Amino acid sequence: MYLSLNLMTLSSSAVENHYGIKIEKQLMQVLPKKIWGEIGMAISFLGREICRPTPKCQECPIQNDCQYPLKTI
Repeated sequence: MYLSLNLMTLSSSAVENHYGIKIEKQLMQVLPKKIWGEIGMAISFLGREICRPTPKCQECPIQNDCQYPLKTI
């Protein structure tokens, strides 16, 4: 049975969909299966509330692992 992190949304291109699936599979390799149902919402919240056009990097719980080149901290 294939379980998903539910990270996929309607995308505007097949390329975006390909990378979304690739990222989802990578996350599924490192995250415990018991949190798969919750992680999609957590990532969505992070993007909506923290990692915005003007990011709130100082509030980000993953700032030490973030590879965004224009971090504000």
